[in-house]
Amino acid sequence: SRIMMRFNKLTPHQREKLKELRAANVAVLLSPAGGGKTFLAIQRVLEELRVDNDAVVLFAARNVALALFVCKWLVVASRKSAKHVVDRVHVLVAPFEDGPRRVRVEGRRLVLDAVGEAVKYALVVVDEAHHLVNDAALRAQLADISAAQTRLLLLADASQATATHKPDQIARSLVDLPQEQKVAVATLSEVVRSTKRIVAGAAAFQLEAGRKAETSTHGASAGPPLVARIFRSSGSDDQYAREVVEAISAVQKQLADLDNLDERVAVVCPDEAFVEKLRGPLDGALE
Repeated sequence: SRIMMRFNKLTPHQREKLKELRAANVAVLLSPAGGGKTFLAIQRVLEELRVDNDAVVLFAARNVALALFVCKWLVVASRKSAKHVVDRVHVLVAPFEDGPRRVRVEGRRLVLDAVGEAVKYALVVVDEAHHLVNDAALRAQLADISAAQTRLLLLADASQATATHKPDQIARSLVDLPQEQKVAVATLSEVVRSTKRIVAGAAAFQLEAGRKAETSTHGASAGPPLVARIFRSSGSDDQYAREVVEAISAVQKQLADLDNLDERVAVVCPDEAFVEKLRGPLDGALE
């Protein structure tokens, strides 16, 4: 629990940016890789839920896994029961044509259901908005829920966003805002909770007007090297499961002071079909 608390504390720089977001009806939050824009958005969502006990928030993202991860992080950060939190958080994920979804707790998993009736959202957060510029399906859904009349927060990568679109153009490309509506722009310039190796890797992508964007680090350690595991595939699900377990064992040995890796390891797969094929063999191999 001490480790989780450490990861829930805002840096002074983040507190300053959160104050800017709080004061704006429409805001774009720019951040380099590792800047913590999703983490800051979660804090903003928690504020909205705490201020109004009836408030419902919508989180939009291309990826279902990311949306559900954000919901789990909200539960941890709020210190409330999972049901108490997810009852007030809806998600909008690709394919966007399916509309907003409710989040429901089923055992130890979160699952998605159709919303059913129209909901007036207190806050709408759009993640990776720089990838969704002019997305017709998302734009139609945001129009259906009257997003122009809600508080809006769009998250975007600092280098990718500013290279092709101005931040306010990103917001206006997705939501039909009144011309007089101001779009606040907050920029995170501090890379947080990352090892120096990861910060160095991220710096390669932080290009702004032909030069490296100026970022600082907060609490960065040298960190262990990133290890690639390369193996010849036989196409067997059991083989993938064994490789994953061996990789997890290596992490366990490397982080010997952590006696429990529950909720601390993510296995990233190419698609949902791969996940379902791997789930059974991996459960068996982990036993």
